[in-house]
Amino acid sequence: MIVITTPTGQIGQQVLERIVDSGKPIRVIARDPSRLPQRVRDRVEVFQGSHDNMDVVSKAFAGAESVLWLVPPNPQSGNSTEYYLNFTRPACQAIQSLGVKRVVGVSSLGRGFGRHAGILTAAFEMDA
Repeated sequence: MIVITTPTGQIGQQVLERIVDSGKPIRVIARDPSRLPQRVRDRVEVFQGSHDNMDVVSKAFAGAESVLWLVPPNPQSGNSTEYYLNFTRPACQAIQSLGVKRVVGVSSLGRGFGRHAGILTAAFEMDA
């Protein structure tokens, strides 16, 4: 089972389009499943909600071998670090407790920016 978060975002949508016809079982977590093309909804298991919600990720990650995980952008967030960590904490807990074997996480790890790097500072906290 492969789980994709942000299946209507720029990255998640591209990955989903590339694997939707692979024959592998796929789940997606979508706040608004109607934004997924009908052909995709016909081929995947959809969990409606946000992947910052422990109940949603626990159900979606159950039995998953692989997860594509990233934090959706929110430039209007008042506190970027808390915004990132509010997504990261439930995911980390579910990944560990459910034994997910592979996680592809989109991050800024290794970019070599200084200590105060704007929104990337929040991404560094997420990576940690």
